[in-house]
Amino acid sequence: MMLPLIAVPTWVLLAIFIGPETAPPPPDPEASAQSRTRRSPFHSGPVKDPADPVERLYQRALRFKTEATFLGRNDFGQHYLDISDLILERIVTLQPDHGAAYQLLGEIRFYRAASAPDRETRHKLVATGNDQFSRAEKCPRVDWTLYRDWGQRLALLAYQHITDRPVRHRLMRQAVDIVDRGVARPDLEENRGDLLLVAGLAAAILAENQEEPAERARWYRQSIRNYDRAQELGTKMNPFHTGVLAEALFQLSDLANDAALARRSIEYSQSVLERDPKDVSARYNLVCAYAVLGENYRAVNHLEACAATDPSFLKRAAEDPLLEQFRASGEYAAFLETIRDLKSAE
Repeated sequence: MMLPLIAVPTWVLLAIFIGPETAPPPPDPEASAQSRTRRSPFHSGPVKDPADPVERLYQRALRFKTEATFLGRNDFGQHYLDISDLILERIVTLQPDHGAAYQLLGEIRFYRAASAPDRETRHKLVATGNDQFSRAEKCPRVDWTLYRDWGQRLALLAYQHITDRPVRHRLMRQAVDIVDRGVARPDLEENRGDLLLVAGLAAAILAENQEEPAERARWYRQSIRNYDRAQELGTKMNPFHTGVLAEALFQLSDLANDAALARRSIEYSQSVLERDPKDVSARYNLVCAYAVLGENYRAVNHLEACAATDPSFLKRAAEDPLLEQFRASGEYAAFLETIRDLKSAE
């Protein structure tokens, strides 16, 4: 015999998971000066000791949010986000200067916005997420990850999920301004290079959203400057940021008719392929860069490799306006003839 399923209210689940710790303990008069001023990496204010119940609540909220991300955008994942939300709201009630709690609330709002059922809900979640991040910025101590997560998540959210062009442009510009504020903070100098990488990404995304060629060129230049400054500070570029820089260099080379920029783009794209030979985006960037430089045989070689991994790149190359002259070349015509021969032989 199966027992009937009982709907358990979220507050009951919350009570089970977080226990009776609903208020911070009374001050410890014997606590040392060091323990009173030591800070947690997850907290914007002083922490008395690792057993601080507010800090334990935050760790649980963080675990629920992490689990929700692994579970995906299904009912189980949403329930885990609900629990994390409730815990974080309780934290900021108990301790209004807990910047990390506001930051995590902002991340959850952005995460929900990406799968919102309609435009109005998505825009509302983005606005409330921005409000939570803004509250975190006003707390006594701000960690550099606030500007990284806020700016990067907002830029990508706008790029991937906001269809209203004026709203998308406004949010992308806001993302640039957010990261720039972090870069300019003297107290975050130690992580300035990491923030400059995000600033480079945000500027590149904004550039892609511009209609006027002059504005596109302006923001691609800004993106490249940010990436160059980050490297001057000794910051290591991962393949993702290297690929973004390569794309920015290529786009600007086309806008400015500058072959030197195309050469730089090739160098960075090859760097990505050295670490991941299957990265078709970097390889397609090589197709475009070599084609613009008139090195059609190399462009064909990389296009062939792209098509071997993903045949849809053949259609992309056939429609890409940047490859118009390349498509008129003898090398491209011979490449298409080879493909037709292979298909007829099958």
